[in-house]
Amino acid sequence: MVYNKYVKNKKMQYRSLLWILRFIALIAFFGVLYFVFYLSPYVSQISFDLITWNIVVFEIILLIFLSAIFSILLFWIRRIGRKGLVKNEKMLFMGIISIRQGILLGFCAIILLVLQSFNILTWWDGLLAVGAILMLELYFLVK
Repeated sequence: MVYNKYVKNKKMQYRSLLWILRFIALIAFFGVLYFVFYLSPYVSQISFDLITWNIVVFEIILLIFLSAIFSILLFWIRRIGRKGLVKNEKMLFMGIISIRQGILLGFCAIILLVLQSFNILTWWDGLLAVGAILMLELYFLVK
């Protein structure tokens, strides 16, 4: 089957994959809260470089958080849609696909947030970003 080449560790269950994703989302959520409440990305008394690094690190942590949340949601949607599918390898393969799509959705959200932060986000730029992510996903599906 096609999914066998993607699943390296057959002993890992999809439940452990979900717990790992939940843990990553929780840690990243606390990182996002820390940046929102304790660090100001636009006001720094030290230097301008620190402001830039605060914004970059915040967006990376937000990317990790959004990717984990999107991956969990996509996996649950897949699981609800396929109730008769009970094999562990297929569920783990669906989890891997959900992680890939969650990362792509996280990248799409971060691209849109960066465009908005520079005040250059318009509806056609948003459509181009979503279209680029969609074409990348179609490339992975065909490959």
